[in-house]
Amino acid sequence: MKTTLREKITQYWDVQPPHKGCEEFPKGSLEWYRSISEHRYRVVPYMREHVRFESYAGKKVLEIGCGAGTDLCEFARSKTLVTGIDITDSALSLARERLAVEGLAGTVVKYDGRRLPFDGNSFDLVYSWGVLHHSPYMDDIFAEAHRVLVKGGELKLMLYHRKSLLYYYSILYLRMIQQGMTESRDELLSTFSEFRSGCPYTRALSPMEVQERLWYFTRVNTTADYCVYDTPEERKRVGDHRFDLPPCGIADMDAFFAEFNASVEAGEDLKKYGWHLLISAFK
Repeated sequence: MKTTLREKITQYWDVQPPHKGCEEFPKGSLEWYRSISEHRYRVVPYMREHVRFESYAGKKVLEIGCGAGTDLCEFARSKTLVTGIDITDSALSLARERLAVEGLAGTVVKYDGRRLPFDGNSFDLVYSWGVLHHSPYMDDIFAEAHRVLVKGGELKLMLYHRKSLLYYYSILYLRMIQQGMTESRDELLSTFSEFRSGCPYTRALSPMEVQERLWYFTRVNTTADYCVYDTPEERKRVGDHRFDLPPCGIADMDAFFAEFNASVEAGEDLKKYGWHLLISAFK
């Protein structure tokens, strides 16, 4: 029997929901869970300031793709009424265990990856960090998020940014030009977007595409951050220098590096070439 794309996605993420804990601590211990948080917010240093967990105290928050429960617990610690959903049993188990270990209140629910199992006008915030670009049902989930938000409620997301250094250098240049891979861009992006290779589905978007997809929200704000790149030896190096690469003859790739290098020379803020596209949309 042929495995569907949805099944492949679930199987990939069920192996290990995205987290990195310190191996010195027993798995499942309070110290181990807190080491996951320490790593997450250290690797993405702007994240706490952007999300502002504490600003949702007393609000009803839904996290789509709660993974190991790291952000879920930050919301719970900030006195929000938080619900986390995920498509994998391993993520649900980790998130429930962490809430218990931390002594925090929250609800964790499994869902089908497409339809949100909640009534309309139920949440003040729908939040998802680095998840929905792995779903072929992104537009369905956007519509569902709009449905379950209260009037004036916020959809806050991080999606992968296509016009980014990581996409053009680490995904395209390294694989297509240096390694001579012949897969499509979407295939290369899916395969190499994560720490563990072989992700079945990943997409990267532009701010304009996000605006078009969320056109029925009353206001949509986008910005980019996290200007990093990977090499074969090291991941997430800071992209703060020129990339003097020979022209490859692929128009958008050559244009990207020319623009990026010009920005470096001009001393411009390079966050606009970041891998993280940050979105706030209001119902």
